[in-house]
Amino acid sequence: MTFGRVLHAILGLGLAAIQPAWAQQTVVPSNAAQPGPAAYEDQLIEGGTLPQLRQEGEDTVYDSEGIPRYWRVEAVTSNINEGGTKSHENGLRLGGRIDTQDYGAFSLDSTIRVQPGSTIFTLSQRAMPFDHDWFANNSIGNIYTPAIDLSRVQYRFYVPTAPVRGASTEWLHDGDIQVQASVGEPGVFDGLRLSGFEPLNGSLTTAGAQWNGGPHWSAGVQFADARNVNPGPLVSSTAPSISAQSLFAAGAWQDGGTRIQANVVESDADAGRHAVGIWLDGETRQDRYRHNYGAFRLDPDMVWGYQQIASDLQGGYYRLSYQDQRWQWDGGVDVVGTVSGKGPEGEYLTGNVRYQIDRTSAVGTGTTIRHSGNNAWSSFAFIEKQTRFGSSRVQLDMASDSGSQRQTTVTFDQTWPVPEGTRVSTSFVVGQQTVAGDNLTTTSLSIYGGGDLTSTLSIDGTVRVTNARDRVNSTAANADVNLNWRINSRWSIVASIFDNRDPIPPPLTIDPLIPLTPTVAIVQSRAVFLTLRYEDHAGALSSPIGGKAGGAAGTIAGVLFLDQRDSGSRAASDPGAPDVTIILDGLYSTRTDAQGRFEFPLVASGRHVLTVVPDNLPLPWYVGNGGKVEVMVRTRETSSVDIAASKRH
Repeated sequence: MTFGRVLHAILGLGLAAIQPAWAQQTVVPSNAAQPGPAAYEDQLIEGGTLPQLRQEGEDTVYDSEGIPRYWRVEAVTSNINEGGTKSHENGLRLGGRIDTQDYGAFSLDSTIRVQPGSTIFTLSQRAMPFDHDWFANNSIGNIYTPAIDLSRVQYRFYVPTAPVRGASTEWLHDGDIQVQASVGEPGVFDGLRLSGFEPLNGSLTTAGAQWNGGPHWSAGVQFADARNVNPGPLVSSTAPSISAQSLFAAGAWQDGGTRIQANVVESDADAGRHAVGIWLDGETRQDRYRHNYGAFRLDPDMVWGYQQIASDLQGGYYRLSYQDQRWQWDGGVDVVGTVSGKGPEGEYLTGNVRYQIDRTSAVGTGTTIRHSGNNAWSSFAFIEKQTRFGSSRVQLDMASDSGSQRQTTVTFDQTWPVPEGTRVSTSFVVGQQTVAGDNLTTTSLSIYGGGDLTSTLSIDGTVRVTNARDRVNSTAANADVNLNWRINSRWSIVASIFDNRDPIPPPLTIDPLIPLTPTVAIVQSRAVFLTLRYEDHAGALSSPIGGKAGGAAGTIAGVLFLDQRDSGSRAASDPGAPDVTIILDGLYSTRTDAQGRFEFPLVASGRHVLTVVPDNLPLPWYVGNGGKVEVMVRTRETSSVDIAASKRH
């Protein structure tokens, strides 16, 4: 509320309070002549020379000249202790948007990291119109290689994309033709707050095309050519560089509730390694039932570009799921063998069920069994309840791996009822793990949430305190907290604390027989970041994204997280998904940071759609509904959205 409104409110209250005194003092004698009603006359305060009241939140002059545009500059300094080694992430982060009628929408995401030295520059353009219903999407800088749609809709296998420093283009025609190409130097994203790019040398070139022949048929082809690429940080530094050519082709048919896609991948790598993989992927929907099924045969040593992909496997899989207003269950089996006879063989079975007792209560359970040379099983059971204290969930997890490892964990998740604009959830975990006869007991308490503390001060983040006891007793904290002080409409200061010295070991998980994308181990570290931010917007056509000139606007800020318990809502222990591309209304793009956070400032009030590009989400994680999430933006408010990435069973 501005000073002028406060002054008006005080004056109004004062006049209301003293009005009875005026009424008592204004006594007219009964024998006095009563004056007639005075003629009405318009009167202006100060002769009408008062300046116009400033709009709420407006403290600068808006520049309405030129095309609509937005920009942000952030200066970041930090102090990091990573595994006992002290370092810094100091530099600038630049972002911006330009909305044009003739050339589409442009998004800029750039980082100039002085210490350690690294520069990221990404300029993306989307929806540039051309004659005959053609549209173009182009990117230059640090990007992910594009992928045709047929390579993204696989249930069990997929063709990966790769981060490169280069350029890409995509041409779309009225929903029936898709043409793509990219070229660049492969690399790996790094950094905590200021992203960097570690090049792997060499080059990677990709090309692809897809044709949708009406409602029933689709066909596509994709090509990748890697030349002298280093294997990356997960492989020994003495490993030789990789050169390989790969080809992917697919054809799909669908009719009614059935869709079947046939796929083939061929790769030729160094030392004459030639490999072919084929698989059939199908889905049938019947009322509330969904069937997923497939068969596969993949030669050893298969690669896509310079990346190793699923290899030396043959077998099949089947999944059956059902959902209505009360019941939700699924089950399946994988039968896996090896082409060479040297890899894992066996069966992998899963089953999960959830029952909605009433509007406020639900229960569920599930089991996973892996029968192979290393037999293992896991099981869970949970109960959920909505009360006046919020949403509660208690879950019991048990797992065993060939008898040498056993783990039992009890988790209590609570989402608390808080005023609109804030959110608070907690997780309390007690677990015991046995490895080779040694027992380890852990307890942890996590708090996740955020909201506005004042009209200019807000906070969000996660804090976890963990105690681990075996032969010794150790306690540590894990934190990721951001405090945002908005000085005015253009300037703000953000203080961030990051700490991942949590001693809790990773949970015992029963991995399927088909290997999934490996995750990079995070080194224990502590960091403090201080960010000075300046942002502004201008333009005659529209100031907010998707709005009209002078229209109301707000902000979208969210987290893409890995929903480890398939609850649909973020628990305090769920991690964020880093370096995933998020697109707003099909036009503007950004990338999640190391903690899965993303933000779209200055978005027009109303409904908008966020789309998660699944190319760089690690398997088996995916975002339902085609990766699309609806968000309602309210004027001068920040709309917080948590996007859950679920795990395929």
